[in-house]
Amino acid sequence: MRSITRSAVAVIAGWLAMMLLVAAGTITAALLIPGGISAMRGTAPARLAAYLAANLAVSLAAAMAGGGLAARLAAKAPLAHAAVLAAAIGAMSVAYAGAPQPGQPGWYGAAIAVLGVAGALAGGLVVQRRAPAAGSAPARARTI
Repeated sequence: MRSITRSAVAVIAGWLAMMLLVAAGTITAALLIPGGISAMRGTAPARLAAYLAANLAVSLAAAMAGGGLAARLAAKAPLAHAAVLAAAIGAMSVAYAGAPQPGQPGWYGAAIAVLGVAGALAGGLVVQRRAPAAGSAPARARTI
């Protein structure tokens, strides 16, 4: 596969993985919080706080997974691919910053943006640090 195509596939795969994980995590959080999705409509502040906290955690984990996948699939420069994903997350966050969902506090969009960008970069950094250095022999498993 050509390098440019592989780079595009790496970033798109990271984005799709992140979105699928966010969707699954958000649905799961909404189902596990007592009162279900109706609790997210601002009728119970404690439930809304629990949902927002769960969603922030899911978003961070999903961004880390997406950044890690983008880095792992990249032929070269794994952290750069995670950074491209982070930039896309940042751009989408700016696009949605002015239109918070009903019931979400004003700070929530900024928190999602920061966690998404930081998470994607962190996921890429983890993959880059685990990858063997260029030109070095692959690590061998130790036997006892």
